[in-house]
Amino acid sequence: MKTLKTFMRLWLLLCFMVVVSCDHWCSHPHACRIAKVNWEGKWHQAYYSPSGRLVKLEATGSKILFYYDGADKLTKAEIYTTDPVPKYTYEYIQGPYGIVKSTITESGGFVRTLDFHYASPSRVDYFVDSEFGGAPGDPATFVITKQLHYSGGNITVVDGTVSGNLFTVYSGLKYDKKDNPFLHLAAAVGNPAFFPACNLVSYPVVDYDISILSIFSQHNPKKARYDVDDGAVIQDQEFQYVYNADAVSSIHWIDTYGNKDYAFEYNCSFGSDED
Repeated sequence: MKTLKTFMRLWLLLCFMVVVSCDHWCSHPHACRIAKVNWEGKWHQAYYSPSGRLVKLEATGSKILFYYDGADKLTKAEIYTTDPVPKYTYEYIQGPYGIVKSTITESGGFVRTLDFHYASPSRVDYFVDSEFGGAPGDPATFVITKQLHYSGGNITVVDGTVSGNLFTVYSGLKYDKKDNPFLHLAAAVGNPAFFPACNLVSYPVVDYDISILSIFSQHNPKKARYDVDDGAVIQDQEFQYVYNADAVSSIHWIDTYGNKDYAFEYNCSFGSDED
């Protein structure tokens, strides 16, 4: 009987510890997945396949669709706004570590390609950004190589070179120590090194864009600076966050010439209404 009482006390203590710790555990993105994303001022509900892949982000007047092959590898994404044709179409080529090429076609016909090089299965060390403004088959009108430098898991500097000459410098000056929600979106589409369905930018300039620092870093940038052509243009940036434990609830990205907002909600139950 004494042994039974001791066991019951230990069991109750364990239950109590689980309950009091649930505040943190239940809100932590590692134990949860993203249920909603506020992007371009609209809350997008996330829908997942039975295997856990993100297949759709949908809001009123906006939706992002994700397509996979038989091996659950991402092959294409489309962003729709108010038109029946997608505003952006992303077509992907997969390599051994993840996406190695993204071809981005805008509804007006403008085409960009991003070619990614991996230093390891979880880290891209550079990518080549090419713009095609001419007729189909014409060579690129502008090509810039973005070299990514890291400290720990976070980007310190992105050197942009054109024809081998330094043209842009994007510096991550300060980071928090919280989980990066964009990496959770990356994992949800099966490309853990980065989330590929966005405009990858150094400052908020178009729609559906995300900072290069936020895309590739383990944590979240707080201070940054963008320099063009050896200081001819300098744009200081600040990222303001609201947190729920280690989870980012909202981001306010402030640049010299514009701002951008994002927000996230998480679900720990993975209910069937999301699938």
